[in-house]
Amino acid sequence: MTQEEMLALMHSDTERGMYYVTKQYTALVYKVVWGKLKAVCTAEDIEEAVSDVFVDFFRNYHSVDLSK
Repeated sequence: MTQEEMLALMHSDTERGMYYVTKQYTALVYKVVWGKLKAVCTAEDIEEAVSDVFVDFFRNYHSVDLSK
């Protein structure tokens, strides 16, 4: 599924859209967050930060502009 399709799905069916977004991006987000925070945070804190990334996306997906 492309980013455009995921974003369109978020607008039409938010629950299914978030399922596909998290399925597609969890490993990548975890890797980035782990790389940035592993020296200063516990594993639980890192997992919470990953969750926070997806919560932020959920709250702001309507303002995502894929053309940028």
